[in-house]
Amino acid sequence: MIALAVVAHRWPLLAEVQQAIDRHKAVKIGVAVMTGLSGLAFIGGGLYAMATGVANGSEKTPGTPAASFQVELSMHEIKDAWHARRWATDPRWRFMFFMMTTGFLMATGLLATIFVLGDVFAKLLTALMFLYAFVRTVWAFAQA
Repeated sequence: MIALAVVAHRWPLLAEVQQAIDRHKAVKIGVAVMTGLSGLAFIGGGLYAMATGVANGSEKTPGTPAASFQVELSMHEIKDAWHARRWATDPRWRFMFFMMTTGFLMATGLLATIFVLGDVFAKLLTALMFLYAFVRTVWAFAQA
């Protein structure tokens, strides 16, 4: 980790990236924060939809207990549902893809905020984390 910090502060390319990001920084911060907040707002709406039964297509009457929030899906199931366009016809899958999208928005907003606000080391570490998550996700879908 220390070696990564030393490399980050001495690499000229990263200094140029830092200067490029510092231009119009307020706009970039706004976009990053709004991406994360929109994901948070959508998750709130999704949880409300699940609690009221809208997520699975059955409206609940007020006062009935909320649905369970525990769901397990494999990458294979997600890939099959996407290719079969189940998200367009099945309310359960529509809700699942909606929640996955909101999670992606929240994670992207958080990493983008850290990337914009952080120093060179934080930018490098955040970029590596995002790249790792992206590669692992693509790899998992390819293997499914």
